[in-house]
Amino acid sequence: VLSTTFNGPVPAPGAFTQTAPASGATGVSVTPTFSWAASSGAASYALVVSTNSSFTNPVINQTGLTGTSFTAGSALSNSTTYFYRVTATNATGSTVASNAGISFTTVAPPLDVVAAPTFSPAAGTYSSAQSVAISSSTSGATIYFTTDGTTPTTSSTVYSAPVNVGSSLTLRAIAVKSGMTNSAVSSAAYTINTPPPAPGAFNQTAPANAATSVSTTPTFTWGAAANAATYNLTVSTNSSYTSPIINQTGITGTSFTTSTTLATNTSYFWRVTAVNQTGSTVATNQGIS
Repeated sequence: VLSTTFNGPVPAPGAFTQTAPASGATGVSVTPTFSWAASSGAASYALVVSTNSSFTNPVINQTGLTGTSFTAGSALSNSTTYFYRVTATNATGSTVASNAGISFTTVAPPLDVVAAPTFSPAAGTYSSAQSVAISSSTSGATIYFTTDGTTPTTSSTVYSAPVNVGSSLTLRAIAVKSGMTNSAVSSAAYTINTPPPAPGAFNQTAPANAATSVSTTPTFTWGAAANAATYNLTVSTNSSYTSPIINQTGITGTSFTTSTTLATNTSYFWRVTAVNQTGSTVATNQGIS
């Protein structure tokens, strides 16, 4: 007995749908991944993408796809509406996706970025107050800034004139222009080391003026001068202080005991000068003897 089996033709691919990009989607990447459901019996798929629903002059026309997705290798145009169609194929025939022809719109082009603000003079350490100008090379940009180190926003102070920096602080600024992306935040830290005023007035206290029978190794004392860093002591046998017997500098306290023995029965004149980085101040009663 002979038995024969006849295999009929393979049916055409089954119905399926396109899944992404979704119909009417906006802000889609310019290099999108197209995806679709599997079609039963499909051997391969063809993808066509065009700017019109007639699919003339397609920008993508990819055949022989064996999977259910495809990522564009070349970027599409920004802010453009595209239509796409997927067709499942096998030896018997082909089936177009039931929702073929759906459209999507690509993302808008990125905005130009406003140039970040710059500061003049630049950040650094200064010995006096600085007038700091802030600028952006983007014409027409508005600059917003802060002086407390916080991040500036469009609610911050609008820059209109150089900023007076009289004490140590950090300036931060952004530049903004309509139709462009806000600049990055720029920062500049300023350290202001303002020198102190010259030392204040003070008096010499001992030996007192016209004192007699003073030790030949006396201790000289004086009041403290405001803002003084050190003191200088000069002792001489004349009020011009030529050829001084004692000429001691860099004294950090308000007294000094000489290691030099002075002559007996001799009149001496003495003078104390307070010194700091700004200047010097001589004691108000300097030259007492």
